[in-house]
Amino acid sequence: MTRVEDTLARMPTVDISSRVVHDAYARLDHASTTQGITMGKNDLWIAASALVVDATLLTMDDDFGHLVPQGLRLERVQEAALRSEP
Repeated sequence: MTRVEDTLARMPTVDISSRVVHDAYARLDHASTTQGITMGKNDLWIAASALVVDATLLTMDDDFGHLVPQGLRLERVQEAALRSEP
């Protein structure tokens, strides 16, 4: 539990009530819908938050790939890499 708490303490937090996050959300939602892609609202919040703090979004699927041209930094994590012992 201590290890998890230490890791979380080092992560940035994002106030999703801020205008800049709302603008990023709207821009990413528009970019998705114009490409015919319907994203889950939680995924949009995650992507907008990562975009605003210039974080790299780690994912195990292809749900965010179409947002890279919008400035989202993305890294695909392979499931096997998560299974290795610390």
